[in-house]
Amino acid sequence: MNFQLTRKRIVNTLLIGTLTLGLGSFNIQNASAQLDRSAFREIAQELNLSRSQMREVGGIMQNLNSEIEDILTPEQFELLQSTREQQQTQTPQELQTALDLTDTQSVQLTVVHEETVAELQAVLTADQLERIMEMTAFGQL
Repeated sequence: MNFQLTRKRIVNTLLIGTLTLGLGSFNIQNASAQLDRSAFREIAQELNLSRSQMREVGGIMQNLNSEIEDILTPEQFELLQSTREQQQTQTPQELQTALDLTDTQSVQLTVVHEETVAELQAVLTADQLERIMEMTAFGQL
């Protein structure tokens, strides 16, 4: 597999995770979770998602968040969360460098990325999938 392609998949997974770190955690009662719900609703509305699609995408994102948390060290995950919460504008390459991923983590994130895209493809239309990728900074790559 092409190194550049693999690197993009890893970065894409982290970007999706950065965008969605709280989208699935609807039961957390704090301001951050409220903002996450609001952001998710805005994205869902812009993509014209049905209620069923919203539930399924929310579940996919919740699973993604859990998988990313399992792959990253607590320090890496905290850095990823703080980047999202502070809405820092880092390039994908800066984010990957800041997290200092191991080779094993890179492989695991590549697998998670492929699985997540496949799950989203099963739920979203081609246009919705393209637009959500653009909204999650995939277009920067």
